[in-house]
Amino acid sequence: MRSKQNSRLLALVGAAVSTFVPALAFAAPTLVFSETWDRPDASQWRALANQKGDCGNEPACPDAAGKVRKIITATEANVCQGNYLSIPAADPADPAVNYAGAGGNVATRRASKIAAASGENFCVVAWAKQGNNPGGSGGYIAANYVGADGNFVGGDVFAKQHFIAGSTYNGGDDDGTPSYGAYASIPKTNTWTRLEKGWTVAARDVANGTGFFHLKFQLFGDNAGGGIGGVGVPAGGFSVGDVFVFKAPAADATACPTQAQFDQLVAGTNSLPVTCAAPTANCVKTSTAVVPAVAGVNTDDFACKGCELSIGDPADAAKVTCPSATAPICIKAAADPNKGNCAKCGGDFGVGAPATNVCPAAANPLCKADGSCGKCAANADCAAAAGGPHLGAICNVATGACEASCRKDIHADCAADQFCLVQGADTVGKCAAKLAGGQPIPATIAGGQCGNAEQGGKIVCASGTCSTVDNKCGRLNREDCADGPQCRFLTCDAATMKCGLPDGRSCKTANECQAGACSATDGGSGTCGRCQADGDCGIGVGLVCNVDTGACDPGCRLSKGCPAGEECTSSSSNIGQCKPIPTPEPQPEPQPEAGPEPEADAGTPPSGGGDGGGCAVSPTEAGGLAAVPAGFVAGLALLLAGRRKRR
Repeated sequence: MRSKQNSRLLALVGAAVSTFVPALAFAAPTLVFSETWDRPDASQWRALANQKGDCGNEPACPDAAGKVRKIITATEANVCQGNYLSIPAADPADPAVNYAGAGGNVATRRASKIAAASGENFCVVAWAKQGNNPGGSGGYIAANYVGADGNFVGGDVFAKQHFIAGSTYNGGDDDGTPSYGAYASIPKTNTWTRLEKGWTVAARDVANGTGFFHLKFQLFGDNAGGGIGGVGVPAGGFSVGDVFVFKAPAADATACPTQAQFDQLVAGTNSLPVTCAAPTANCVKTSTAVVPAVAGVNTDDFACKGCELSIGDPADAAKVTCPSATAPICIKAAADPNKGNCAKCGGDFGVGAPATNVCPAAANPLCKADGSCGKCAANADCAAAAGGPHLGAICNVATGACEASCRKDIHADCAADQFCLVQGADTVGKCAAKLAGGQPIPATIAGGQCGNAEQGGKIVCASGTCSTVDNKCGRLNREDCADGPQCRFLTCDAATMKCGLPDGRSCKTANECQAGACSATDGGSGTCGRCQADGDCGIGVGLVCNVDTGACDPGCRLSKGCPAGEECTSSSSNIGQCKPIPTPEPQPEPQPEAGPEPEADAGTPPSGGGDGGGCAVSPTEAGGLAAVPAGFVAGLALLLAGRRKRR
């Protein structure tokens, strides 16, 4: 299943040629075996252990240490080819499983052996690559002749073996078998290469009942002496892509097909694996075909294309959706040079500018750190380090979205300098900044009370303190303090450990003084002392002078003295309290009053009234006629009489 960018065109050309040149169809080889590695179990293959290691079991044999090698298939990001066989130097999941050394082998299963006879011609076409493996170590492709039972001769995985592709191993073919000539080269450049190797079966190959052969892939280690060992470890590994075996007609000299024949025999595997690049950076599976003559072997057709849909967009089978969950966002803007590419998500669903490539659907609203879109399960998923940017730090487990909301009385939903502020009977609120000194405890927090141990202040006040006198943040002057920030006016006297300065200390405002009074005027300095009048306690600060003690106490009178946004409960000289001014309820718009209905004229009968039907004349109407001058009436009569005569 390699990329198929030219296959259909070449297939059409091949078909046209075969129409005019009938001999081409006759001379074409037969496809007798294929592998595209798209079956999850790679069911035509088995892993072998070491030399003399055909244990008789399938799909794998354990090695001397009891470790079992595996058939490992892999894919490469943005390489348009689908699955391929990967033989590493060691198992990624268990380094003790050595795939190199004496026989890191993968071979066809017994049931997948290929029949052969002396003089027949075969050809292998395959794609392979290997890293920079040292010396003669590295990847090889071989053919081993076996009996009807599919077992290697004497259990030896190297018996009756011919190398047909590989590096430069200096041992030649094994078991004295006549050479098939130069190998098809597999460069050590870690790049995919198309291999083609044909051969003719020798009489010795099929002597003694070995009338079949296995196709085998081997990863060898090569020591300095030229043998197979562990010194030259082939750490670069060996990978094999699509593999096809062709058999020639008896009259034909070669089994290796022409390109046109190949395209007729194999659906769309004519080109090398391609690295997809912008703006067609997505390897897309476009169809699944069945290789003729090898029933049930799939070759999936892949092509490099630009994306048209993000993962999460409404499905459209006719459009290309980004294939990778960790790059789910399709860049669609025509002016974007990356149009057609797929990208990691850049923000949660609903996040606005400057974020780009945000998750496209509410079904998976969370932008994860790996670039995929999904759902949060806990607040930790909404942290700044966990992808995003997010709409908030609170995980709504029901929707999987990160939100800025918080749960009533669960203040841990918010940052350390915030609390959860809810309204009325709501159970969900918003995180709000903790309150400055003088701000009242909200009614939905601890009942609006400072409470025992100042619990309300600990929740909502920036200072962590409040006064039970007025249930506002920060302690009042003359209340105990440990430092200035605990006090409403930010002054804690170190000598008395009380909020505010004692009498006799220098001051500029009354708020600095424990007594609540400062002799300063016009912004100058003064001295803290007893107040004589409310004005000594400050203007609009919610304090009144207690002339008996000389202290400024919370309160107001004469409907004044409260901070902005509050009003005094006392309009007399009695001390009242400052309360928030209630928000007036909206009143309906005044409607204009309707005027009186006009009264009907009592002397006017209904139209058409009177005895005998016809046109009755009311007294009013008659009176109106009577009021017309007599001369006018007489002239009108003469005029009407003249008109009758002319008729």
